[in-house]
Amino acid sequence: MLYPITRPLAKIALSVFFRKLYLSGLENIDWEKPVILAANHPTAFIEPCILACWLPKPLHFMVRGDFFLKPLSNWILRDYNMIPFFRMEDAGVAGVKENYKSVEETAAVLRSHHPVLILAEGHTVHEKRLRPLMKGTGRVALGAQEQYPDLDIQLVPVGVNYTYADRFRSEVMIHFGAPIRVRDFVPAYQANPANALRDITEALRGELEKHIVIIREKADERWTDQLLIQYRNNEAAPFAPHTVFQAGRLESEKRITAQVNNLPETEKANWKARVENYSSALKRLGVSDRALSEKNGFSVGPAIALIFGAPLFLLSLLIHFLPLWLAGRIGYGKLVPRYEFKASVALVAGMVLYILLALLLLVLGVLLLGWAMTALLFVLAGVSGWFGLWYKSLLDRAKAWLQTRWLSPQESAELQKQRTEIGDFFHL
Repeated sequence: MLYPITRPLAKIALSVFFRKLYLSGLENIDWEKPVILAANHPTAFIEPCILACWLPKPLHFMVRGDFFLKPLSNWILRDYNMIPFFRMEDAGVAGVKENYKSVEETAAVLRSHHPVLILAEGHTVHEKRLRPLMKGTGRVALGAQEQYPDLDIQLVPVGVNYTYADRFRSEVMIHFGAPIRVRDFVPAYQANPANALRDITEALRGELEKHIVIIREKADERWTDQLLIQYRNNEAAPFAPHTVFQAGRLESEKRITAQVNNLPETEKANWKARVENYSSALKRLGVSDRALSEKNGFSVGPAIALIFGAPLFLLSLLIHFLPLWLAGRIGYGKLVPRYEFKASVALVAGMVLYILLALLLLVLGVLLLGWAMTALLFVLAGVSGWFGLWYKSLLDRAKAWLQTRWLSPQESAELQKQRTEIGDFFHL
């Protein structure tokens, strides 16, 4: 009951929170076969929500078993198609034994041709690299295949990449890789389960790494991120459409990080220093890289739109400020200390606040204005929200353009020189 009700609301919320969603590799999924989607796990639960909202079939999810221990949470999670899976660190030996039931339940779901999502890393950490995979994914896949030998279970690697997982109006890139046939590992599993689990886990790791933006060394994260920012500013995507079904953005970001990873140490140190010097110069002069991007010129058309759109933007702020502000305070405040949980909590808080506000306004509107006028006001509120997001993107462009107005010709030329040299070397 909850899943089909929440799904469209979550899709709207995700479309507001993320500026752009890139989906690619969907042709690799054969929905006529039983499918296990195995994804990396950068956030608390945003990637399961995205997949549930954008994929054509309802998903079932493998979730930490200790979340199911209380009757109310068990009922809610079950209603969202969630299947418990116990980790040794959470439930001990007794809890892990319950996983036999979970494998049987998952096998039954796959037999009915409903896809199952497993977050293969097991733990939530947002970083641009793949962490060690839990063997639970292989154990579930091989157990289900062994239980129903006639099934041709497809283990599909799903690479989930965020530009910034915690930032409002950032971007997501998700790629579905070539499926791994679980059936191919069953003979080895029957002969030696431990070796087969290791082999299927390594096969999954190898496929997942092909579809994830990886910065190999932590010491390279900061300056590589500056390279990615420069690339994104050069390739700034239009406001609409929100969802783009192509892998170009992901492939380019993977290429940039791979180039960094493969630089000889001396050359890497040189370019790291140059990129950091450029970043320091930007900060010192109060200019963003976006301001220097050639595609951020501000013409007469956008300026007119800013002037005449201001009243509607103010109306949008009046309507939407309170729930967005409260959601931000809840998600990004001290109550949520972990980086990986902030966006997830803010997203849920925003959805709940908007639902409560909508119900309140619906009752008041019907009592005071009638159904027709209330429906019209709800449509106008939705339109004003999307207009507000578009207008805010226009304001950001104007702000970036104004930053360059305060630079001297010498400062501007030096920044552009540094930027061009970096861009030419890394093909940004």
